[in-house]
Amino acid sequence: ELRNNIAEYYNENLPENVITPYIDENNTSSWAQYSIIVNNEDRDKLSSYLNKREIPTAVFYKKPFHLLDIYNANKKSNYDISLNISERILSLPMHPYLDKTELDYIIKSIKSFYD
Repeated sequence: ELRNNIAEYYNENLPENVITPYIDENNTSSWAQYSIIVNNEDRDKLSSYLNKREIPTAVFYKKPFHLLDIYNANKKSNYDISLNISERILSLPMHPYLDKTELDYIIKSIKSFYD
């Protein structure tokens, strides 16, 4: 429940420059990560910008699954959406004990990056 509240707060307050995750109202997420989608050229710059402000970020899946060695047979397949997202995804801090002050700092920093 706490993670869902945090995800909802992110979704309501992050700038329109980023694409936030969508979970259908009939579904629930455990929010192991909270990941946004940004323009390709922005991801590394935004990550660096946030890290300088002591806001950790991560890219958990640097390669789409079809490019992992375990899936050798699929490397010739064309998964344009997966490739595109893998270059644009960035995970923000997500744990049940983030407080409003921390969330506001993260959100304000992302808005500041785009201003």
